[in-house]
Amino acid sequence: MRKLDPVYLSLLLSLAPTWLLAATAPISAIATGDCAVAVNASGQAVVTITASCDKQTAATVQKLLEQQAEQRRKNAQVDKRQNETAQDVSALQRQIADLTAAVKTIAAQAQQADASSAQKQAAANLRAGKPDLAIVQLGLAADKEAAASTSKAQNAAALYRQQAALLATRDVKQALAAYQKALALEPGDYATLWDTGDMAVAVGDNALALKLYQQMQQVVEQALRETPHSPRWQRELSVCHSKIGDILQAQGDGAAALQSYRASLAIRQKLAAQDPGNALWQVDLAKSQIKVANIETDAALQNKLRNQALTTLQALRSAGKLDAADRAWLEKLEAFFAKNPLKP
Repeated sequence: MRKLDPVYLSLLLSLAPTWLLAATAPISAIATGDCAVAVNASGQAVVTITASCDKQTAATVQKLLEQQAEQRRKNAQVDKRQNETAQDVSALQRQIADLTAAVKTIAAQAQQADASSAQKQAAANLRAGKPDLAIVQLGLAADKEAAASTSKAQNAAALYRQQAALLATRDVKQALAAYQKALALEPGDYATLWDTGDMAVAVGDNALALKLYQQMQQVVEQALRETPHSPRWQRELSVCHSKIGDILQAQGDGAAALQSYRASLAIRQKLAAQDPGNALWQVDLAKSQIKVANIETDAALQNKLRNQALTTLQALRSAGKLDAADRAWLEKLEAFFAKNPLKP
């Protein structure tokens, strides 16, 4: 089984998580459901106000991203490790969404009648542009809730997740530790498993990431036993297979990675066939086709999958159904294939 081509890996990276923004191609605004973020020609993230993202939140997220970019420039080694694993385009959007949600939640909870002094101080420090102090206060609040009683576990886990979202902009190792605290309180929480796994990848701990992604898969499989025809959980299972494949590929186990990618592809083929008008599912399918094709040893199948992916993505772009991030990814694919033509 051949290893992932370094040039092709850059295409699979597409748009990396926010701690790698400077390495990505310029794109227009990416909607996240809260604030929107754009990347300018120099690779700098620019947060924009939307109907659900007020000026204060946008300003805070912008400042955090700028500080994150500075930290990234100071730590090129972390960037190098991160580039060893292909990331789904949704990682960028998820990171921004998590950060936005944390900023908004911290501010909202500080207004609650039962808010602790630490929570109020965290919100005040965040508004004042002092995220490091806010991180400390959130940790204190979370530790207090966790020690209070088991009934406070959910609140404590939420606070640790907020702390982790902020920490991810300055120290990914500490962010991982905060996510692990949240996970210890809610071990079966799917979103926390996902975020903790992604942060494990960010620090270069692929063994831990694999374990967490496998636990994610177990959660999804249990949900599918209860609701076997749920499109949502079927798609999440395809995500789990894809993430596990990424880690196995990074670990040099191409055969196992291909098996995981094929499992993801099979699910996405069924979903895409069920609803050809669902652009998200069609893009998912194209991503799986590219991943399988890149480590497939059968040249005919490899070229077939690559051609199918390009055809689908180009049709979606023509119909105006590709978001900015996926358009940028398609442009990278087209540039690569222009220099390395596909066989008919």
